[in-house]
Amino acid sequence: MIPRYSRKAMTDIWEPRTRFKIWFEIEAHACDALAEIGVIPKDSAKAIWDKAGEASFDVARIDEIERVTKHDVIAFLTHLAEFIGADSLAFLSVEGIYRAMGEKGRDPLRPQFTDHCFTGEYPTSLTDRTAHEAPPRQLSLLAEAS
Repeated sequence: MIPRYSRKAMTDIWEPRTRFKIWFEIEAHACDALAEIGVIPKDSAKAIWDKAGEASFDVARIDEIERVTKHDVIAFLTHLAEFIGADSLAFLSVEGIYRAMGEKGRDPLRPQFTDHCFTGEYPTSLTDRTAHEAPPRQLSLLAEAS
């Protein structure tokens, strides 16, 4: 955000500590849901809230981890695992996400959720980037100006 055009209330929302607090709440609620369906132990989900519910995350440490992992969310979750003293850190597969959402699995022909950012299977091709097709009917945001 450009400081001279921003009010304090707005910059506070986008400040890293606030962002990490929001990410924590999302992950902790996800763990609650996973505990309800038996994917993780209920006492583990409760421990996450107990140990980190009022945490002030170390932004410098998260940045340090991100320089190695090259991924902001993985860096945050790694720091969270360090913070709460987790003995393991695991991520759900795409199939696991679907099961956690109450589905039997992912329908590869008609995915039930917008999961392309995880699978790389986008619903349409970027026709301006496909050399063998007719003139573009749609443009990607990356198209160069002529």
